[in-house]
Amino acid sequence: MVNGVRILEGFIQCPVAVLIVVDALQQRYPARIAGHQVVITLPPIDMNAMNVERPPLAEPEWHFRGIRLPANEVASASSDGPLWGEVTHRAGDGGVPTAAQVKRLRTVVEVDTDDAGVRMLAEDIARGAPVWWRSVAAWIEVLYQQDLSRLGPASPGWHFNGTAFWTQLDGDGDKNQVTFVAAQPGRYVMLPYSPLTADKLRQCMRSAEDHGMPSAAWLFLRDARSMYLGYDHRRAAIDAGTAAEVGVTQMIATHLARKGLDDAEVDQKLERRTLGQLCRYWLDECGGTLPDRYRERLVHVRNDAIHTKRSISRAQSEDAIVVAAEIVAAADSPDLRPPVAE
Repeated sequence: MVNGVRILEGFIQCPVAVLIVVDALQQRYPARIAGHQVVITLPPIDMNAMNVERPPLAEPEWHFRGIRLPANEVASASSDGPLWGEVTHRAGDGGVPTAAQVKRLRTVVEVDTDDAGVRMLAEDIARGAPVWWRSVAAWIEVLYQQDLSRLGPASPGWHFNGTAFWTQLDGDGDKNQVTFVAAQPGRYVMLPYSPLTADKLRQCMRSAEDHGMPSAAWLFLRDARSMYLGYDHRRAAIDAGTAAEVGVTQMIATHLARKGLDDAEVDQKLERRTLGQLCRYWLDECGGTLPDRYRERLVHVRNDAIHTKRSISRAQSEDAIVVAAEIVAAADSPDLRPPVAE
C-alpha cells in the first residue's frame, strides 16, 4: 500500500482460450467490471521454453512478487495444458512466435479503501467477471468469428471414429503377425480464424461495456457459426434461419413503426408468420431487399433441417450462414455491424 492506495490483483479464467497476436501480449487493457475500473494484462511467453514447438505462456509478473497460486487452481488446469496458455503460431518452421492462445487474464485494480472495502471490491469483481467476459467473448465471436462457444460436437484437433480391423494375410510371416486392413478414419478440425490484435481486443471490451451482450440476431448467428465449425450442419442451418427470422422481423417492425403503427399493431401484422412469409412481407409490403436466391440458400435449407430427414451438407450450412449474416447486418444498427475484414 502506497499513500493509502491498495493494489488488488488476480486473474480471470477464459473458459475457452482466445487467440491473440503476440504483440498484443505486451499491452494494457482498461476495462470496467461490475462498475469498477480495472486494468487487464496478458501473460507473456515463457522465453525459457522457446526450444519446444508450442512454448507455454508464463505466469504474469505480479505486483506482490511472493504470490503463489493456490495448489488446487494449478492442479485443476494441469490436465488442460499450460495454465496461462501457449504459443500456437510461428513464422515459418519453428520461427518467431506470432500468435498464442490465452487462457487467463491478469486483473489489477488500484483503490483507496480499508480492509473491509477491498474485500467487498474483490467480491464484486469476482461475481461480475464471468458476466463481463461472457459479453466480451460474445463480441469477439460476433465481430471476429472466433469460436469461443464450442457448441458443435467436434472440437478442434484430430477426430477418429474409434474402430480398427486387422487379420493375417498370405504374406504375413508367422502366426503372430497381423496386418491392419482398415485404417481408422480420421478428420482434422481446424478453426479458420485470425488472432485478435490489441485494437480488436480493446474494441470488444468497449462494445461489452457500452452495449452488454450483442443482439439476439447476432447471438443466433454466432451459434450457427459455432455449430458449423463443430460439424453439426443441421443445427447450424436452424440457427442461421432463426438469426435471419429475427433480423427480418426487426426490419419489418422498424419499417411499420416509421409508418405510425404502434407495438400492438406491429405484433398483429407479424403474428405467426414463418421465415418464408416474413421474407415475402418484407419484399412485397415494405419494399425491402434480401440476398440473391435467399429462399433456396436459406429458407429451404432451414426448413429441410427442421421438417424433413434430409441431411444438410457442409456447403449448404455454410451458405445459409452467409445469407443470414447479410440479413442480420442489414437489420442491426450500423455501429453494431462487424467491421470490414482487414
